[in-house]
Amino acid sequence: MFSGNKFNIYKSAVATGVASLMLLGSGAVYAQTAIDEILVTARKRVENMQDVPTSVSVLTGDSLLEIGMPTVEAIGKIVPNVHFEAANATSGIRAPQVFMRGMGQSDFIIVEDPAVGIYLDGVFTGRMLGNNFDLVDIERVEVLRGPQGTLFGRNTVGGAVNIISKKPEQEFGTSLRVAVGEDGHQEFRASVNVPFSDTSAGRATFFKRERDGYIKGLQYADYDFGDENIWGARVQFTSKATDRLTIDFSADFSQDDSHPSGGSIVNGFNWNGVAQSGAGNPGTFGNFWNAVYSGNAAACTTAAGQASNTACYGAVWDPNDRYASNAVLVDQAGNVIQPDQDGTIWGGNLTLTYDMDS
Repeated sequence: MFSGNKFNIYKSAVATGVASLMLLGSGAVYAQTAIDEILVTARKRVENMQDVPTSVSVLTGDSLLEIGMPTVEAIGKIVPNVHFEAANATSGIRAPQVFMRGMGQSDFIIVEDPAVGIYLDGVFTGRMLGNNFDLVDIERVEVLRGPQGTLFGRNTVGGAVNIISKKPEQEFGTSLRVAVGEDGHQEFRASVNVPFSDTSAGRATFFKRERDGYIKGLQYADYDFGDENIWGARVQFTSKATDRLTIDFSADFSQDDSHPSGGSIVNGFNWNGVAQSGAGNPGTFGNFWNAVYSGNAAACTTAAGQASNTACYGAVWDPNDRYASNAVLVDQAGNVIQPDQDGTIWGGNLTLTYDMDS
């Protein structure tokens, strides 16, 4: 409830504003702020963003590069109600976790459907594994919050992320980006646009990104968790075959040889490796690991084993240094394996657009 005094103050402020405008008289100059028109395809057609009756956020490719966020996980750092990051799954695979308005899917395995759909130039990427790609030569990213099943189909109960790459243009042009930083960070991006005729053009892009790891793997020789070693390329071709028919083709390839991300014990253990609920209590996940997957259940179900045996989930994993880890990766038989990652992702897209009279 508003008091009378607050209302009177508000009324006085309005009266003062009106009086000020009256004093300006006929010579008043009013400033107008122009708002750039933002065109989106959130509803499978080109529309002004102000006319789209849905919750949509738009990020341009240039703005993402300016703030130094070249990967798709940058979306979660900018767009409200979106959680998007490279996951440190139990297997160590760098698959992203995507949540929108609380709806998402944290498991990367091939039989799990995502709750947030990711589309690259209209093509649905049906699994989380492989979705942690670089935003290379991107025109814009549209983030649609809320269920999008009507226009985008299944697996969009949380929302949809629509990534649109830059199209070939009828003008020759090149671009080059080189960046260096801490921990051996090196980044290289190059693109070239070539017109072939008045009705066709092509575009090619290449990128490479490297960075040293940030957590030393103490159980491996000269090995750091969390490094980056990614490269890839994309080619595009567009042709206006007739006055009504347009042909667009694109192909992309990327290779990810990065090591798995570094992790720290948080389920049952503090930073110093001391059990939160008493010695020998590693939590629900830890108990399951020690009894089933450790390969040495006799030792791993004891407090002494969890404190000394690296095959066990327990305090031995934490060397009291947040930038080092005793963690090891094992196969289903419990054998320690070299945690190398080899992710090869490729795809193609052919779009035929025909303009009808209707």
